[in-house]
Amino acid sequence: VYLVMAPGGRVRWAAAGHHPPLWVTRRGRVSALDLAPVGPVLGFEPIEYQSVAWELDIGDRLLLFTDGL
Repeated sequence: VYLVMAPGGRVRWAAAGHHPPLWVTRRGRVSALDLAPVGPVLGFEPIEYQSVAWELDIGDRLLLFTDGL
């Protein structure tokens, strides 16, 4: 997962085989994210990965998944 957080709460991410981040609002609600933009694992196909963008509010959190590398 490649994620960029900009000032003001703007977030953009792209995923190559990993689950997308989970977006947890400050009220504890987990927002469902569209899995369609998740691309294949890096190194198998030379493709352009789609990115997704949204705005976080103060107190929102992101849970990211990793393979441990």
